[in-house]
Amino acid sequence: MANFGMVGLDWQQRVNWDRLRKYRLDRARERMKAHGLGAMLLMYDENVRYVTSTLTPGWNRLKPGLRYALLCGDDPPVLFEQGDIGAHIERHSPWIPKENIRWSYAWIKGAAGGLTLDSAMRGSTELAAFVTSCWATRLQDPDEPYTSPSLLVNVKQRDFESKPFEATCDKTCRMRMVGEPGQITELKSKADDDAKAALSLILKESPKMGLNKIREALKTAGHKKGAKWVTQARAAILGTGVTSSA
Repeated sequence: MANFGMVGLDWQQRVNWDRLRKYRLDRARERMKAHGLGAMLLMYDENVRYVTSTLTPGWNRLKPGLRYALLCGDDPPVLFEQGDIGAHIERHSPWIPKENIRWSYAWIKGAAGGLTLDSAMRGSTELAAFVTSCWATRLQDPDEPYTSPSLLVNVKQRDFESKPFEATCDKTCRMRMVGEPGQITELKSKADDDAKAALSLILKESPKMGLNKIREALKTAGHKKGAKWVTQARAAILGTGVTSSA
């Protein structure tokens, strides 16, 4: 009787689909954490299917951006589905919370009109064009991947010009811009100046303090800096060692 068969029965366990769905989702979250990611935007159908365990009509496949999913931390995935397909997902896939099934806004060959950074960040019809630009991103605080904002720099423009900016996700899993584009450089410059002033005071009292102790002292003073930054700043302040541009 050790045969899974093709149908479900009330007197045999057979395939445990809930366990399969949980395994896929847990595995995706493990890889996110391993790579220091706070969220993943899934554009390809096979990835969306793996994380959400949902099925879509064939015309939606092999067309990245027609449907997509967002996985943020330990929250349930958010599925952006085409048209009334979402109603079928709601009916047949109850493991996706009803409030997490949303409309998909696809931007294909300019059909949605002009693209602006502001409208793209608000999740409008230009979202697909926004994500198909080549963006370099870096967590501002790698030690806190689920709370730290990410720095985004557009290294391959797509019909609009943008300045580096910070973005984060709230509890609704919607990406939100922190401040205004272009402010990052100004804020970073001021933060570095403040950290260098604190480092000068630390080195004035203990010029031979080790690297790790300096980082701890800076952290206590409210300045979290990496080993490379501390090494370069210390060399510049003390006038010793080799310095290089940041």
